[in-house]
Amino acid sequence: MDVSSAYLLGLDLSLKASQKIGLGAGVEVISGNDASTTNKTEAFFPLYGTNHKFNGFMDYFYVGNHANSVGLVDIHVSVKFKLGKKSSLLVKALNFSGEQELPSGEKFLGTEIDLVFSQQFNGYGLSIGYSQLFASDGMYELKGVTEANAADSQNWVWVMLTIKPKFLNTTK
Repeated sequence: MDVSSAYLLGLDLSLKASQKIGLGAGVEVISGNDASTTNKTEAFFPLYGTNHKFNGFMDYFYVGNHANSVGLVDIHVSVKFKLGKKSSLLVKALNFSGEQELPSGEKFLGTEIDLVFSQQFNGYGLSIGYSQLFASDGMYELKGVTEANAADSQNWVWVMLTIKPKFLNTTK
């Protein structure tokens, strides 16, 4: 199949509102297939994606069955609070829609909220995250499940330990 007119566009803006608050906003558009076109695909497929960096921490897109589909429009805003010298809280809201319509005519897929608390220590850091997806009818259609058969709650909790050992001390 011929791939034609596939694209990915992204724009992220950040602003340091104060010493303790950082703001962010952005949009990412990944082209999708137009249902009226049958002899080519317009869907951009990020083969080597950075799964958690874009499109929320829950990885609903481009991990699994979303390839060569309706594409994605991700509009997101965030605020990062510096809680102390070595701790922070990130709050991010992402609004997902298909770049093209689903067979039902629906485009809206849902909203995801991501929360991440991070604490740095000497030589290591700890991050704890929670994500909640508020799926729409479009998400159920895209994923090929009925709302009745989907899990009652779409959420994700994770903990990450980052170790940064210093093997060589170059200071004298």
